[in-house]
Amino acid sequence: MQERIRRVAGAPIFAVARAENLPPSFYDALRSAPQFESVAKSIRGLTLAGQPDGDVIHVVLDAESDSMKNAIELAGVIESLRLIGSMALADPKTRAQMTNEQHALLSAVLNQAKLTHQDNTVRIMLDVTPEMLEAPSGNHAEELLRNP
Repeated sequence: MQERIRRVAGAPIFAVARAENLPPSFYDALRSAPQFESVAKSIRGLTLAGQPDGDVIHVVLDAESDSMKNAIELAGVIESLRLIGSMALADPKTRAQMTNEQHALLSAVLNQAKLTHQDNTVRIMLDVTPEMLEAPSGNHAEELLRNP
């Protein structure tokens, strides 16, 4: 844990979490997808660091796996989820259920996030821009309240 903290302690925004001793119930939602459950259980620690740079925040999330094999599998699962997410966003039915802001944010995350892995670690890097964080307009919020 000390090593994980040392890696991110200089960042103004950071979080470190151990994941190897989570209760079995934590993984209950993944039971219907054994491959995802196995990969999730292989994660030993998570490290998040954020570095503001003008209007942008550079965010890095590291997932430390218990083996290189599981790290490669985790990277593959994340890439698969990115592909599925992109296909879902291209579906007009999905698009109709989202605000323009939600669609823009999810599109940016799916298209701009960079994924790498080295040894037992999988890294996701993303630059968060002001456009990604824009709140929906008041008119849309009022419309949702009238027609949920």
